[in-house]
Amino acid sequence: MRKKQTDEERRAKNAAKQRDWRAKNPGKAKAAQERCRNDPGRREQARLKTVRWREAHPTHGAEYRAANRERLRRRNIEWRMANVKTVRHSTLRKKYGVTKEAFDSLLARQDGRCAICNVQIEDDARTHVDHDHVTSLVRGLLCRSCNLGLGHFKDSEERLALAIEYLRRSRTPRLIKQEG
Repeated sequence: MRKKQTDEERRAKNAAKQRDWRAKNPGKAKAAQERCRNDPGRREQARLKTVRWREAHPTHGAEYRAANRERLRRRNIEWRMANVKTVRHSTLRKKYGVTKEAFDSLLARQDGRCAICNVQIEDDARTHVDHDHVTSLVRGLLCRSCNLGLGHFKDSEERLALAIEYLRRSRTPRLIKQEG
């Protein structure tokens, strides 16, 4: 979830964008500056345009959002449920830098199967992207069980080796009698 920007952060970000644009477009910036100098009513026109836009779009204001928080939350959930794949690919891009095409390519290279247990992955929305938690590099696509297993073992080769050894030892007859 994104952190909510303060007004100061938003202003600073916009000012940085304007500086960058002016640096890349010095001719256009100078022409725009001249237009503003020659037309003193231009700033007032821009202010009135903003006021009219806010009146025409009351649902964009902070007061409206605060008063209708629950309704907007439900609407957002409904949209996310209706657009699962869009949300999924957007999340993959933001979190891992994986585009939809790269995801589909990796899934095709794995023949639509889990990279560990080779079970067929039914739905790409339920496919887990396995990544190195230190480097954030994607290692492969896993089913839910394998992803949870690696997570519980904290990606530790030593823990996995101990678990394998435990499973091998437990093949011997049970030490505790079962009731029944």
